[in-house]
Amino acid sequence: MENTNFLQEILKISLVALIAYISNYYYKYFTRENPLPGPFPLPLIGNIHQVLKNGSFDMNKFQAKYGDLCEFYAGSQRFVVLSNDDLIQKIMKPTVNGSFHNRVNNDNEGLEEIGLLNTGLVFNNNYDNWRFHRKFYTKVMMSPSLIKQSVIVVRNSFIEMEKIQ
Repeated sequence: MENTNFLQEILKISLVALIAYISNYYYKYFTRENPLPGPFPLPLIGNIHQVLKNGSFDMNKFQAKYGDLCEFYAGSQRFVVLSNDDLIQKIMKPTVNGSFHNRVNNDNEGLEEIGLLNTGLVFNNNYDNWRFHRKFYTKVMMSPSLIKQSVIVVRNSFIEMEKIQ
């Protein structure tokens, strides 16, 4: 008798926790910042079941249904899909005065743990540091002499690999 009461209490607590999680999930979904068109997500799995049909992501169908700028969820993680070349070029434009400088969250524990957060060009949210690295990259890596030398090295490597076969 006690065992069934205990199991009933565990079931009730689990049901209340599940309802609280679902309520919180949809509260965050409906009050999210910058909502975009996309399929309606389910708690825990998001809308992976709608996006990945037959094991592949068909971008053309997704773009035809939801437009050039849309979103989907994998679990509770939001992903924004850009399928227009003009939108991608605006965001990835390598200018110092661009409006899309911060491309990664500061609270990304994985990047911080391996030492990539706020260093270099890609994962750097510190604007002055990023600007310094950008100038350095532009002057050194994009110099005509380095480009000419890299073309020679690639050509010679290709010739060597061709001889091996």
